[in-house]
Amino acid sequence: MRAELQAGLGNAFQHQNAPFAFAGTRETMSRDEAKVQAERLGARAAGSVSAKTDLVVARPGARSKLKKAEELGVRVATEAEWASIVANA
Repeated sequence: MRAELQAGLGNAFQHQNAPFAFAGTRETMSRDEAKVQAERLGARAAGSVSAKTDLVVARPGARSKLKKAEELGVRVATEAEWASIVANA
């Protein structure tokens, strides 16, 4: 996992009920599974990316959500990094 992502995550999210989004095609889990994982970590699933979004997990095929996250300076993780976050929480 990238050191800057790990260092910035703390307890996975910066605050409780943090908006969280997945972008791109899911390879290892369904949308529902990802939502449950995020909620267990104290986040809430969001359908879009805004300046209030805490983390975007970008998977293959991510386009508009990834671009928006980058424009807004929102932290971005790969699906593998997300799996590591969940496993270590």
